[in-house]
Amino acid sequence: MTTPNPYGPQPSDTPPGVTTPGTTPPGASVPGMPSPSGSPYGAPSYGSQPYGATPYGPGTQDAPVAGPPAGSPYQSAYPYDAMPYRPTNQLAIVALILSLAGLATFLTAPAGAICGHIALGQIRRNPGQQGYGTAVAAIVSGWVITVLGLAAAAWFIWVITQLSTIPNQY
Repeated sequence: MTTPNPYGPQPSDTPPGVTTPGTTPPGASVPGMPSPSGSPYGAPSYGSQPYGATPYGPGTQDAPVAGPPAGSPYQSAYPYDAMPYRPTNQLAIVALILSLAGLATFLTAPAGAICGHIALGQIRRNPGQQGYGTAVAAIVSGWVITVLGLAAAAWFIWVITQLSTIPNQY
Protein backbone atom coordinates (compact mmCIF):
# COMPACT_ATOMS: atom_id res chain seq x y z
CA MET A 1 0.00 0.00 0.00
CA THR A 2 1.37 3.42 -0.90
CA THR A 3 1.08 6.40 1.41
CA PRO A 4 0.09 9.77 -0.03
CA ASN A 5 2.85 12.34 -0.42
CA PRO A 6 2.40 14.88 2.42
CA TYR A 7 4.33 17.49 0.40
CA GLY A 8 2.31 17.15 -2.79
CA PRO A 9 -0.89 19.02 -3.72
CA GLN A 10 -3.62 18.65 -1.14
CA PRO A 11 -7.30 18.27 -1.91
CA SER A 12 -9.21 21.46 -1.28
CA ASP A 13 -11.63 21.56 1.61
CA THR A 14 -13.98 23.91 -0.22
CA PRO A 15 -15.52 23.39 -3.64
CA PRO A 16 -14.30 25.63 -6.49
CA GLY A 17 -15.98 29.06 -6.63
CA VAL A 18 -16.99 29.05 -2.96
CA THR A 19 -15.11 31.32 -0.57
CA THR A 20 -14.85 30.91 3.14
CA PRO A 21 -15.66 33.82 5.48
CA GLY A 22 -12.71 36.18 5.96
CA THR A 23 -11.16 35.56 2.53
CA THR A 24 -11.54 37.48 -0.70
CA PRO A 25 -12.01 35.92 -4.10
CA PRO A 26 -9.07 36.10 -6.50
CA GLY A 27 -8.80 39.48 -8.28
CA ALA A 28 -10.97 41.31 -5.72
CA SER A 29 -9.65 44.08 -3.51
CA VAL A 30 -10.63 45.17 -0.05
CA PRO A 31 -11.15 48.93 0.45
CA GLY A 32 -8.29 50.51 2.39
CA MET A 33 -5.94 47.60 1.74
CA PRO A 34 -3.13 47.59 -0.83
CA SER A 35 -3.69 45.83 -4.09
CA PRO A 36 -2.18 42.38 -4.69
CA SER A 37 0.73 44.00 -6.56
CA GLY A 38 1.97 45.40 -3.22
CA SER A 39 1.49 49.11 -3.99
CA PRO A 40 -1.75 51.05 -3.32
CA TYR A 41 -1.01 53.05 -6.51
CA GLY A 42 -0.72 50.13 -8.89
CA ALA A 43 2.28 48.39 -10.34
CA PRO A 44 5.59 50.29 -10.39
CA SER A 45 6.64 51.71 -13.71
CA TYR A 46 9.32 50.01 -15.77
CA GLY A 47 12.83 51.22 -14.93
CA SER A 48 11.98 52.74 -11.54
CA GLN A 49 14.56 52.44 -8.79
CA PRO A 50 13.65 49.96 -6.01
CA TYR A 51 13.77 51.00 -2.37
CA GLY A 52 15.79 54.16 -2.43
CA ALA A 53 18.40 53.05 -4.95
CA THR A 54 19.98 56.03 -6.65
CA PRO A 55 20.12 56.39 -10.40
CA TYR A 56 23.81 57.23 -10.13
CA GLY A 57 26.22 54.62 -11.34
CA PRO A 58 29.62 53.95 -9.81
CA GLY A 59 32.09 56.72 -10.47
CA THR A 60 29.60 59.33 -11.70
CA GLN A 61 30.18 62.98 -10.95
CA ASP A 62 26.54 63.66 -10.06
CA ALA A 63 26.49 61.35 -7.04
CA PRO A 64 25.77 63.15 -3.76
CA VAL A 65 28.53 63.32 -1.17
CA ALA A 66 27.95 61.50 2.12
CA GLY A 67 27.62 63.64 5.20
CA PRO A 68 25.72 66.75 6.17
CA PRO A 69 25.72 69.85 3.99
CA ALA A 70 28.30 72.51 4.69
CA GLY A 71 27.36 74.72 7.62
CA SER A 72 24.86 72.20 8.99
CA PRO A 73 24.53 72.00 12.78
CA TYR A 74 24.24 68.20 12.50
CA GLN A 75 27.19 65.86 12.68
CA SER A 76 28.03 63.32 10.05
CA ALA A 77 26.38 59.91 10.14
CA TYR A 78 29.85 58.46 9.52
CA PRO A 79 32.06 59.29 12.48
CA TYR A 80 35.17 57.82 10.88
CA ASP A 81 35.32 60.45 8.14
CA ALA A 82 35.97 63.20 10.68
CA MET A 83 38.82 61.51 12.56
CA PRO A 84 42.19 63.13 11.91
CA TYR A 85 45.13 60.91 11.08
CA ARG A 86 47.59 60.67 13.97
CA PRO A 87 50.78 58.81 13.06
CA THR A 88 52.37 56.43 15.52
CA ASN A 89 55.83 57.29 16.78
CA GLN A 90 58.17 54.94 14.93
CA LEU A 91 60.78 54.97 17.65
CA ALA A 92 58.18 53.56 20.05
CA ILE A 93 57.58 50.65 17.67
CA VAL A 94 61.33 50.04 17.29
CA ALA A 95 61.74 50.22 21.07
CA LEU A 96 59.08 47.56 21.62
CA ILE A 97 60.65 45.30 19.00
CA LEU A 98 64.10 45.68 20.60
CA SER A 99 62.69 45.04 24.07
CA LEU A 100 60.87 41.88 23.03
CA ALA A 101 63.87 40.68 21.02
CA GLY A 102 65.72 40.83 24.32
CA LEU A 103 63.86 37.66 25.30
CA ALA A 104 66.17 35.81 22.96
CA THR A 105 69.34 37.91 23.18
CA PHE A 106 69.22 39.81 26.51
CA LEU A 107 71.40 42.44 24.80
CA THR A 108 68.68 44.40 22.98
CA ALA A 109 66.36 44.71 25.98
CA PRO A 110 68.17 47.66 27.63
CA ALA A 111 68.50 49.35 24.23
CA GLY A 112 64.75 48.92 23.75
CA ALA A 113 64.05 50.40 27.17
CA ILE A 114 66.26 53.42 26.46
CA CYS A 115 64.66 53.92 23.04
CA GLY A 116 61.27 53.70 24.78
CA HIS A 117 62.26 56.56 27.11
CA ILE A 118 63.34 58.67 24.12
CA ALA A 119 60.11 57.87 22.26
CA LEU A 120 58.04 58.78 25.31
CA GLY A 121 59.74 62.18 25.42
CA GLN A 122 59.04 62.73 21.71
CA ILE A 123 55.37 61.81 22.16
CA ARG A 124 54.98 64.20 25.09
CA ARG A 125 56.55 67.04 23.05
CA ASN A 126 54.39 66.28 20.00
CA PRO A 127 50.77 65.60 21.02
CA GLY A 128 49.86 64.79 17.41
CA GLN A 129 51.56 61.39 17.64
CA GLN A 130 50.25 58.11 18.94
CA GLY A 131 52.35 55.44 20.59
CA TYR A 132 52.30 56.33 24.27
CA GLY A 133 51.19 52.82 25.28
CA THR A 134 53.71 51.25 22.93
CA ALA A 135 56.55 53.28 24.45
CA VAL A 136 55.48 52.43 28.00
CA ALA A 137 55.25 48.74 27.09
CA ALA A 138 58.76 48.92 25.60
CA ILE A 139 60.14 50.57 28.75
CA VAL A 140 58.54 48.12 31.16
CA SER A 141 59.30 44.98 29.15
CA GLY A 142 62.83 46.15 28.37
CA TRP A 143 63.78 46.76 32.00
CA VAL A 144 62.03 43.60 33.25
CA ILE A 145 63.83 41.48 30.66
CA THR A 146 67.13 43.21 31.53
CA VAL A 147 66.68 42.46 35.24
CA LEU A 148 65.73 38.85 34.49
CA GLY A 149 68.74 38.49 32.18
CA LEU A 150 71.10 39.88 34.82
CA ALA A 151 69.59 37.58 37.45
CA ALA A 152 70.01 34.59 35.11
CA ALA A 153 73.61 35.57 34.39
CA ALA A 154 74.37 35.95 38.12
CA TRP A 155 72.81 32.54 38.84
CA PHE A 156 74.79 30.97 35.99
CA ILE A 157 78.05 32.44 37.34
CA TRP A 158 77.20 31.22 40.85
CA VAL A 159 76.51 27.69 39.55
CA ILE A 160 79.84 27.65 37.66
CA THR A 161 81.76 28.78 40.75
CA GLN A 162 80.04 26.14 42.88
CA LEU A 163 80.87 23.44 40.38
CA SER A 164 84.52 24.49 40.31
CA THR A 165 84.84 24.04 44.09
CA ILE A 166 83.72 20.40 43.98
CA PRO A 167 86.80 18.17 44.26
CA ASN A 168 87.64 16.07 41.26
CA GLN A 169 87.10 12.45 42.17
CA TYR A 170 88.78 10.94 39.14
